[in-house]
Amino acid sequence: MCCRSINVKFTVFSLLQVFFASFFLKVCHYTPLFDDLTLNVIFGGVLYGLSVVLSLKGNASTGVRLYCPPMFIQDRKVHLELCVHGKCVYPCNFWTHVRLGWYAGYSILFQFISTKMISTFHHRYDRVTLQITTEKAEEVMKAYVSKYHHGISCVDAIGGYSHKKMYLLHTVISSYEINDIVQLIQEVDENVIINVFKTEDFYGGFYRESLD
Repeated sequence: MCCRSINVKFTVFSLLQVFFASFFLKVCHYTPLFDDLTLNVIFGGVLYGLSVVLSLKGNASTGVRLYCPPMFIQDRKVHLELCVHGKCVYPCNFWTHVRLGWYAGYSILFQFISTKMISTFHHRYDRVTLQITTEKAEEVMKAYVSKYHHGISCVDAIGGYSHKKMYLLHTVISSYEINDIVQLIQEVDENVIINVFKTEDFYGGFYRESLD
């Protein structure tokens, strides 16, 4: 199912991640960093969250549980059975934790911290809008569309201070592309003014680079 909805490479890398994680946990023995269990859970959640971020940046995941978010965002649909098997239905897990006792609270704390780390540092699917003020609209647009697959619009403008004719360009991009695109535009027009602001909602076609 993941091969059809995402791609083979993502699925294979994710399965390898699960295999090697289980293998090393079985073979290797690690000494806890602290004597206090709470501190170990906190640091473990932070380190695990960062490891998941690195995996996602490498176009993989750390297990089936993480297949759902990229699939939902990429294809705008989630298969219910995948979410169930992938632990997306947390109420079931909650009642399991209740039956296991208060020690299960450490598991909930671990999941919360690791998920918070992922949401903080993983921004692949965040979109931002670039508002570009330039006198070299044609050159900027030509360089932009030759390298990136996003649309861009252009309107005439007049500088409020200089009263010179300028152009106002708008485009919506992935947050991962900001630095590269800004550098490209500045190479074309060193006097360009670029305003970057977060895009909360976007409706219409949006090109997203494949996970391959």
